[in-house]
Amino acid sequence: MLKMKNDFTSRTKLELAKRAGEKCSICKITTSKPKLGKEGFINIGEAAHIKGNRYGKNNRFDNSMSIQERKNFSNAIWLCPTCHKKIDSDESLYTVNYLIKIKQDHELEVFNGIFDINHIPIIKKYEDEILLLNKLIKEKEKSIKISERLYSQELNILKDKLYNIETEKNEKNKSC
Repeated sequence: MLKMKNDFTSRTKLELAKRAGEKCSICKITTSKPKLGKEGFINIGEAAHIKGNRYGKNNRFDNSMSIQERKNFSNAIWLCPTCHKKIDSDESLYTVNYLIKIKQDHELEVFNGIFDINHIPIIKKYEDEILLLNKLIKEKEKSIKISERLYSQELNILKDKLYNIETEKNEKNKSC
């Protein structure tokens, strides 16, 4: 099979990163950080294909696209390596239309300043709240189970005492 060159240009990658606010379009983590004590930066962001770049390797591949179209900005989304792996591993969830919507929504969030230094990304805030609520629910469920066990033990102790008293009473009645 003929191997096609579908890599994005440096210019496309730079434009994607800047339009994404140097944040992953899905999980919102920062994809570029300064090197400490040195000039330069560390980039972990990746340009990912919306419509697949390998024939037969993924469901999002569009055979009608030219190589130029496949490596064009419009067919790219800026992601961290983890989210890049997710979209390539779960193509039934990450469809072409869904990825286009994620890219558009993320760029709109960046445009509206949601990721300015004084703001917490909204999605991260919700994820933190969800994690906290799930933790509280589990703790409550655990304490309820413990309470139920303690209640059950106390109830059994009382039942045993009642049985012993009734047995003792019956024995005294027999002896009288």
